[in-house]
Amino acid sequence: MSSLPGCRIVSILMLTIFMFVAAGVPEAAMKKTILATVMDGYQLVDDEGQPYEVADTDRGNDLVLNHIGRRVEVIGTVQDEVDYKVIIVESFRVIED
Repeated sequence: MSSLPGCRIVSILMLTIFMFVAAGVPEAAMKKTILATVMDGYQLVDDEGQPYEVADTDRGNDLVLNHIGRRVEVIGTVQDEVDYKVIIVESFRVIED
């Protein structure tokens, strides 16, 4: 019977960890390649209509200030925020039609 208290502690610990995970710990940022159109207002919209806010970086600024209306392939780190996605642009290339 001496092992029951130890099992109970382990069970409570496991349940606590599960509750934190199930509560919605924010997803980690993911490196991703997207095909999108550069929109006005620091935004990209991919082929499925998903908008991405472009982070204020040198590469991101180059992309959104010099290529509005162009289709691009963007490689970057995507962060899921509560109501939107942000992409930190690592590189991009304009897709010629």
